[in-house]
Amino acid sequence: MGICPLDSPLVSLGEPGVLRYSQRYEPEHARVYVNLFNNHYNMNFRSWWGGKWTSRVRLWSIDRHDSESDLITPSWEARLPLLAAAFDGPAGSLPPSRTGLQLSRKGVLVTAFGPNPDGQGTILRLWEQVGGDGPCEVRLPEGLNPAFVRRCDLRGRIQGEPIPVLDGQFQVPVTHYAPTTLLIMGGP
Repeated sequence: MGICPLDSPLVSLGEPGVLRYSQRYEPEHARVYVNLFNNHYNMNFRSWWGGKWTSRVRLWSIDRHDSESDLITPSWEARLPLLAAAFDGPAGSLPPSRTGLQLSRKGVLVTAFGPNPDGQGTILRLWEQVGGDGPCEVRLPEGLNPAFVRRCDLRGRIQGEPIPVLDGQFQVPVTHYAPTTLLIMGGP
């Protein structure tokens, strides 16, 4: 069974108790407790507030256990649903649709893609969620055609050799559960 609390950041598995920890967890009961408060101490929600409280939880069945397709991707799709916008006015010079950034692997999130806050260029940050090491192929949006990209740490310091970009594509190794930050310099 897959579960994703949409409105509550804290859950307990097996028994109630947000601040109970164990080096080894062996469930005795198939139960999930969802904490309606946003922290353990009730600080942000007064108990005497009136009105109706709701907490949405999405559940789905799992046929086999594949972390990416059974848990990671459905959870992120539930938390970050597809958004669309409509516009009524004269057409501009841009095409009505365009392909954006594309990744070859599901379960790798794009957590940043925009101007470098520490200098020139564009930052692309990927975050591996499934627990697998290996290459991820990145296809850049049309019009973004650098000769290479550079790995950097979370502080923007360059690391390693340049990674060549051919026809707007490149491969970068990603590490399980870890961020990978790339600096894209130059244009077409």
